[in-house]
Amino acid sequence: MFDTNTTNDAARPREIAISEDGLELQVLWPDNSQARFTALQLWQSCPSAAGRRRRIDGTNTPRVTDLRLTSFQSIGHYAINIAFSDGHDRGVYPWSLLQSLTRQKQMDDFLLPPLGADSRSGAADKTTKINQQGYDHANG
Repeated sequence: MFDTNTTNDAARPREIAISEDGLELQVLWPDNSQARFTALQLWQSCPSAAGRRRRIDGTNTPRVTDLRLTSFQSIGHYAINIAFSDGHDRGVYPWSLLQSLTRQKQMDDFLLPPLGADSRSGAADKTTKINQQGYDHANG
């Protein structure tokens, strides 16, 4: 699915950080665009064998209610490994996967709001402005 043998430094982020509260991963790309990924989004998208099995079985919800990112480490020039507060630490996230998740999140923003969402709140206007700047609006 994702080419983990690519060593394209042009796709390698300039900076990566976990927020102080551990709820999101912040990425600064070479073109100065920024992306934020929630711990839940990354956990549910984990490319590990266990993550794939959860998606196949339809059990892709963490057992803990306060899921956090605890650490990450570089894997060569193509990816990072992320550890979560529930002990899961087997996922290798290639740059191409993180870029795909960035695009996916931006496309999801244009979908209809969930049933019961208050469309009169003006949140859609804020979301559009934030996405034009290249940010994820999930936590900010």
